[in-house]
Amino acid sequence: MSVVGSSGEAVYSELHGKYYTQNYNGKLWIASLTSASAIPVAATSATPNFIVWNPASNNQNVIPVSISVGFAAGTGIAGAIGYSYIPNAGSTVATGAAMSAFTAATIRGGVAAKAYAGKVLFGTAATVTGTGNSVPVRWKWSQFSQGAPITSTAAAYSLIEHFDGSLILPPGAAFYVDASAAIAETVMISLVAYEAPV
Repeated sequence: MSVVGSSGEAVYSELHGKYYTQNYNGKLWIASLTSASAIPVAATSATPNFIVWNPASNNQNVIPVSISVGFAAGTGIAGAIGYSYIPNAGSTVATGAAMSAFTAATIRGGVAAKAYAGKVLFGTAATVTGTGNSVPVRWKWSQFSQGAPITSTAAAYSLIEHFDGSLILPPGAAFYVDASAAIAETVMISLVAYEAPV
């Protein structure tokens, strides 16, 4: 059953799940690596390989729903996985901008076979060169950390963190995954998020 919300949008009960309304309305999407990658160490000048960028030109907030990190290969080193953000990331990639390089990847819509039609960008590589008010900031540490050694033959893990509205990525900011140390193994990462008007 649906009703009409205060801005004229259709609002559905949770009969089909908590984020059904956002998904049905084309606002929920998934960013996923297609090949395993090592998580970089947190730094003020960074080269993240899983980054979500909400350009300043977008009039939507990005609300992360959940992130999953799955072990792929290698021998781990003790460390914690966390998240950083770039404030004032703007809308351009250029020398002197917050990012001087950005390798875009495809964001998938939450409805199977329906393309994502929004403005948010997902990247599998970036060069963060921000200074002043666009220097990366530690956002939070995740629920996951590991001891050593974790080997490809002795252990496997999966991090799943549900944000439950605790993080919002406003227009002009970028979010990326990093670690407290060079944790060494490669992983697959997926982020589920939706957009809502600012």
